[in-house]
Amino acid sequence: MRTPSAPFEPLHLRGESITLDTSGKVLVLPSGNSAVLPSFNEYTLNSNRLSIAESPFGGLKGSGSPDYCPGTLYTPTDGVYLTDVAGNNSTKTLTAGMLKGVNGLTVDTEGHTITEEFIVSNTWESNNPTVIDDCSSATGWIFSLGTGSISVENGKIKIVGTTDANGYLLISKTITLTNISLQSFVSAKYISSLQGNSYLGIGNNVTNRVRAANKASMAVSAGVESVVIMAFKAPASETGHNPNGIAGTLNWNTVQWISCGAAGMTPGAACTFYISSLQVDTAKSAYTELQTPDNLAASSLATQCWTGSSYETVRTDALDGAYSNVSIDTTKAKFLDSTLLDHVFGTGLGRAVFPKGVSGAEVTGSTGTMTYSANQGTSQRIGLMVSLPPSDGGRTDFNKIRLRTILTYAPDVDDNYSASYDFADSTTASYGLQNLSKPWIALYDPTTSEVDFYLFTHRPKNLTYKRDESGTIYELSLYPGNGQIYHGQIDYADLTADTDSNDIPNCLEASLEGSLTKFLQGYGMVI
Repeated sequence: MRTPSAPFEPLHLRGESITLDTSGKVLVLPSGNSAVLPSFNEYTLNSNRLSIAESPFGGLKGSGSPDYCPGTLYTPTDGVYLTDVAGNNSTKTLTAGMLKGVNGLTVDTEGHTITEEFIVSNTWESNNPTVIDDCSSATGWIFSLGTGSISVENGKIKIVGTTDANGYLLISKTITLTNISLQSFVSAKYISSLQGNSYLGIGNNVTNRVRAANKASMAVSAGVESVVIMAFKAPASETGHNPNGIAGTLNWNTVQWISCGAAGMTPGAACTFYISSLQVDTAKSAYTELQTPDNLAASSLATQCWTGSSYETVRTDALDGAYSNVSIDTTKAKFLDSTLLDHVFGTGLGRAVFPKGVSGAEVTGSTGTMTYSANQGTSQRIGLMVSLPPSDGGRTDFNKIRLRTILTYAPDVDDNYSASYDFADSTTASYGLQNLSKPWIALYDPTTSEVDFYLFTHRPKNLTYKRDESGTIYELSLYPGNGQIYHGQIDYADLTADTDSNDIPNCLEASLEGSLTKFLQGYGMVI
């Protein structure tokens, strides 16, 4: 970029934009507020900004405004949240900076990889339920095991009885439930006066049914309301929330039998048991976007799952163009309680990955399609989907999955390992150009003395840049709309001096004579 004539000179556009080659490392978009345009505002000395060593593509530490830099995660799915591996910082947008702050993100500029760890959680106890019994009447309920009385209290079925010699206290009912072949879970809320395990059974009749009994995953505490969930189409004798008994041949088009109650209780003991919210339900398709650099390697993404003691690779996929799979081992995909996804949904089902695309793009992945969000920021993103069971209110981790993703990125034709960033004509705090409080933007390298600035007569409609692995913004594209752009350059002896310690360097401090802000104080822009 050549030195402009003093004090500045117009830039001549060909078309609606101008693209500049630049060696600037810091982009300044003055907002007048440290929380607005937080990765780019004049508070350039803010310690919350990730250093180049921490993440050369940028980012903001902590749980403040989303930064939408490479590595940032976002879920558009209602009821689904992202957390770090400790289960903290529950959020819809898990920023690269937040992950870095809890050791959940690493950028390797030699291997050209971005590695991150996170948890995806479904917080909804009901996804798309069908009520089996609203528990407003005791009519039709009979004892299967144990003895006692059945009534209704406060909208709940109430059982007052005595467990049998094996510690069971069960009731059953003939029901009419048609075509639940697309549903996967049966759930209920239990309150028991005794410590033990819950019981759930469902099927065509007592001869053709599945049931779960005496499973640690279905334990209930005495006197505490517990949400209990069974994946009723899963194979028997598996871990987690699957049934441990299958009898006969199941036909999910006509379900006529349900059984509920207590198992694993003290034999011959008096027990009071309440049942409510008895329903069948579906999984929730939880989608997650992962912001990426511009170009991805042939083996773009390795997806690993936490198995209880370590991560194991579930799949490797090519995602830079049309989706294709490189390798897969479905036996490594587990929920956070160690239940295999295969044992809930079937081999290889209940999960998907989606190739690279831009904001708003619809892409076709390993299963189905995904439409990326309207979020700007990093231009490119990939997608993940996992089917999550309903939440049991935190009693177990059946509704969560812990992942580690290893994203490998590649150079462009000019051998640049880059990430592009898009700003928009909006008020969004992270990337909205309507937040510009001054009629200019600036670029500077803190190791030199020169500040390049661009003065606008009209607020710009768009702005994009490309940043490489050294943290350098090497290409800047400006879209001035109906206005004119002027380019100027000023030398400052020290670009990091901050006399009043407010995180704004002296060269950008509006109250100081000679600063860029003071120098351009008399200019305005049409908004």
